[in-house]
Amino acid sequence: MKDFIYSIDQNVGEFFHKIYLWGGEVVNKIMEGISLLGEAGILFLLIAFILILFKRTRKTGGLIILSIGLGFIFTNVILKNLIERARPFQEVGSDFYKWWLDAGSIKESGFSFPSGHTTAATCFALAIFYTTNKEKSWWVLLFPILMASSRIYLMVHYFTDCVGGLLVGGLSAIIAYLIIKWIYSSKIRLFVWAREVNLFKKREAKKEPLKADNNQALIVDQEYVTLQEENKRKTDD
Repeated sequence: MKDFIYSIDQNVGEFFHKIYLWGGEVVNKIMEGISLLGEAGILFLLIAFILILFKRTRKTGGLIILSIGLGFIFTNVILKNLIERARPFQEVGSDFYKWWLDAGSIKESGFSFPSGHTTAATCFALAIFYTTNKEKSWWVLLFPILMASSRIYLMVHYFTDCVGGLLVGGLSAIIAYLIIKWIYSSKIRLFVWAREVNLFKKREAKKEPLKADNNQALIVDQEYVTLQEENKRKTDD
């Protein structure tokens, strides 16, 4: 079984090395840039904290934070330390090591399975997809694939590491979505306040002009009544 998995990783790694042979340093920089977006999930969390400030996007922000948090626990705390798989470039003298040198020799610490970058990217993308118009946001689902591709291309992860990241990220996002859904249907006062508070509520417009209009209307009515009384008095005379 291990040989079969390794052969898959070998074939996919060779495919991405051919991309390097085609594009060279230009592709290296593109892949490094994509990979940098998922570094420690910082960018994803920053976007989430901005979204959570606004009532309209609070559910999306909360789902991103919760799903990435669960993904971190499953990936970095549990699975990486349980499986303890070495990274591809740590196989000195292997094809992966040679391909890693060509791809820019980006070093990463920690164990390889599953890919934390891919897990975080999957959590981020699914959180947006679940909480927005799916007909317009489906394209965000391509982002985890790009992230996984960059990690394989740079030879810091095997293909199966990234598949694991996609699965763990998907599971984390589903669990987080169910929790957020329960929070938004809960009547617990703290949850109600958290989802309803509006930090940027617009001030109500002053109603002084309306009062002025009412006063003007009252003056007009009084003048009309006075005029009617004078006409009646003249008629009686």
